[in-house]
Amino acid sequence: MVSLLPLIVAVSVLSPFAWNAASVAQADSPDLASGNAPVQVVARRSDMIPSLSTSALDESAPTPTPAAQDDTDRKEVVAWIPYWDQALAVKSAIDHRDTLTGVSLFWYGLSSDGRVVAFPGAENNDVLVALRQAGLQVYALVSNDYDAVRVRGIAKNADARAAHVADLVQRAADYDGIELDYEGLYPADRDAYSALVAELADALHAIGKRLVLAVHASTGPKDNWAGPGGHDLKALGQSADELRIMAYDYHWMTSQPGPVSPISWVERVLKYATTQVPRFKLLLGVPFYGYDWGPGNTRAVEWTDVQAILSKFKITPTDNGDGSGPHFTYISGGAKREVWFEDEQSLAARVDLAQEYRLKGIAAWRLGGEDPGFWDVLGSLEP
Repeated sequence: MVSLLPLIVAVSVLSPFAWNAASVAQADSPDLASGNAPVQVVARRSDMIPSLSTSALDESAPTPTPAAQDDTDRKEVVAWIPYWDQALAVKSAIDHRDTLTGVSLFWYGLSSDGRVVAFPGAENNDVLVALRQAGLQVYALVSNDYDAVRVRGIAKNADARAAHVADLVQRAADYDGIELDYEGLYPADRDAYSALVAELADALHAIGKRLVLAVHASTGPKDNWAGPGGHDLKALGQSADELRIMAYDYHWMTSQPGPVSPISWVERVLKYATTQVPRFKLLLGVPFYGYDWGPGNTRAVEWTDVQAILSKFKITPTDNGDGSGPHFTYISGGAKREVWFEDEQSLAARVDLAQEYRLKGIAAWRLGGEDPGFWDVLGSLEP
């Protein structure tokens, strides 16, 4: 992956959903049909998160006072590169180097005992050289595979925390910084995670490196389940250099069909986030993916997958015109299926919101198989 969100456009990874990395064991069995990793990876979210009710979209709630704003005017576009589709994603990054400002390489995870481990294809020097030659900033992303227990074991133990920080600082030598994609954390662990982030930020800054965080979308303190409840945006924003808000997976792999990122919900997320974190540290995570829901067989789909379905079944999608993305139904194998995905218009609606809220940028999950028209939208960002 969000978040995968200058206005930094971080093209996700998360989650991603789209997302949110699979464990090393799961990493060997990606969904080859869609170019996506298994559900734990591609969505950058958790089926543990309850479906948000319509009350979460209640516009009658008072608008909070925004956090302090830095007047920096540089717009950034950052993209996540997944290890399971690395060749295609790297090619996209290089092809669009005039729009992108940086990428995060989805290269590391946590073992069951909390050690940092490399995914297949990670630490590829040819990839690093190619991205550097394209003039892109490069971050190493570490994922917890949505396993809160692994992070708890690190964050709540002083010795383990110090060892984790030392490990990440050592690995940061080859990159511009580290991105933590620690998702699904328990509310009871939020202070411990904030402490870990503060210690890591200090250590990275001491060697001239940056710390980036993928964070859950939240509309306020009431979103206190595992995930958003485990991220204290204000505390994290005081330590990290960037927060990439994964404002997608409102509807997800195991939910009922619907928009991945309803625009009214995204605005509520931004209203809250800008009261907690300075705007110049915030990137809006946007989805470059959709979902194809079916009975017992739902999958994440890229724009290229959707075009194949539309062509095969000769379908014209419906668009509600509210920026939440086009959708359609079709019959396959005797079963009704429903697809929601993103296009230029839905991305433009999110970019408009990011500019309205004067964020630092956009984070998109993920590179590889995206709508070519997305780059026209991202290239239109204003200082």
